[in-house]
Amino acid sequence: MKYTKKTIFALAVLMLTLTGCEDFLNKPAISDLSNVGFWKQEGDVKSWLAGTYLGIQSVLSENYLQWGEARSDNFYVTSYGNTQIKMNSLVSTLGFCNWEDLYKVINRCNVGIENTAKVPGMLSATTNSYLGQFYGIRALMYFYAIRIWGSVPLVTNTWNGDLTTKYGSRTDLNLIEEQILSDIDQAASMLDNQGVFYFNKGAALALKTDFLMYQKKYQEALDVTSELIKMSRYDWVKTPKEWRDIFINPSVSKETIFTLFWDYTANGKNGYGALVAATDKQPSYAMSANMFRLVVKNKKDVRFWGVLDTLTIYNAIGKHQITDMAVLDPRTSTFTHSNSINKFYEMDPNPYTVLTSTALNPFIRKAQNDCDFKLPIYRYADVMLMRAEALNKLDRGQEAIDIIVKVRSRCGNTNVPLLANYPVRDGYETNSLERLILEERQVEFYGEGKRWFDLFRTGLTKVVMDPALKEMQYINNEEPVGFVLGDSTGLGRILFPISNSAFQANPTLRGHQNLPYSE
Repeated sequence: MKYTKKTIFALAVLMLTLTGCEDFLNKPAISDLSNVGFWKQEGDVKSWLAGTYLGIQSVLSENYLQWGEARSDNFYVTSYGNTQIKMNSLVSTLGFCNWEDLYKVINRCNVGIENTAKVPGMLSATTNSYLGQFYGIRALMYFYAIRIWGSVPLVTNTWNGDLTTKYGSRTDLNLIEEQILSDIDQAASMLDNQGVFYFNKGAALALKTDFLMYQKKYQEALDVTSELIKMSRYDWVKTPKEWRDIFINPSVSKETIFTLFWDYTANGKNGYGALVAATDKQPSYAMSANMFRLVVKNKKDVRFWGVLDTLTIYNAIGKHQITDMAVLDPRTSTFTHSNSINKFYEMDPNPYTVLTSTALNPFIRKAQNDCDFKLPIYRYADVMLMRAEALNKLDRGQEAIDIIVKVRSRCGNTNVPLLANYPVRDGYETNSLERLILEERQVEFYGEGKRWFDLFRTGLTKVVMDPALKEMQYINNEEPVGFVLGDSTGLGRILFPISNSAFQANPTLRGHQNLPYSE
């Protein structure tokens, strides 16, 4: 089933008109919608699904970066950003620690699952398309939740309006994982190619791969990636220009799986753009020195010259050759390499004849204050590099290297790694194949909210973040103590605190905050 972008946003407006702001504390039971003339025709389901996608946009606008990458070694915080997220000093009052919007999406999925099959007159394939998307989105939201907060309340039924039962207590993590896997499998069995801006079968398989890698079930993850390959829907792009189409024209890219579409006219400014200076604002988070040193290794790679504003860097360092020396001591000089992320922008041919390969940019960013962002949730390279991780875990290192070569070659990078140079399979040593794969992901998905979850999945958060945080503490004239977990019995500060508003709304949660945070 296909829908146009205009249709989904128009229907979203209708859905929000029917449901209001979905304030759990002041509205009637959402399940009562089935008794007031809703869920009578396919248009009702379509509008509800549109509102569900609109909810995802609300959840991931800024959290796309703050949950998945801002805390990582990819970024440093500027004077416009939140120092607490970078300095490992999160508190429960911070807005991005609030799961309310995420549970709104889950609740919309619950309502959709409960009511869609009741709508008369729809073909079974149509019903399955809608249901599959609700199941898939619910699984995606819970997968975000458990990686951010650990165990969370598991809610699979519509809320009945009773404030004493809102959300409920935290559920055993194993039960949540069982539900996520069940929802993914349900979605995969119902879905086909709904389009790249909708949760489709490829998205279900990508999510399942991600989830199985999180569970360290490497052979099962490998089997799922094989199933996605056999769909013959996805393949590698061939050129740097085609690589940029993944972000600029995702609907025509064979590497696109599931992309979150943000329409400026319908949705207003996306908070993500302001955070990384993809609009006319100064960035809250900008590329770290270590990340810059990583991407500058191969300046012919589009993931350097097509992502960073190298013209600004070139001018800032006195029109000299751009090398890792462009990274200046942050305590005495400003970073000159991290002013913006250009990968989500349309580009104009460069009109300046003064530029040479020294400056690297063959084009410049269009003069544009706002973006219609197309933020990738899953794409082919994501799945394939997770496949490389699984292959490495199963002692099939050369096959993992082969995937890295394919990732690089389409980006103009001809550097071919040799397996003999990576005798260590796991860990974050310099000659570790696992590190090589993770650094390839780091370059490939810069600005796409992946890095923190990659470190979480591989158990390398503290190992990687300890030196990165010491550098950040040095920049801020603090004692360089590194990444302190604060809890010797669990994940400590790797997890986010549960928002204090959740404890106010739900008394059953009290006393169950993630340590070492306070409620």
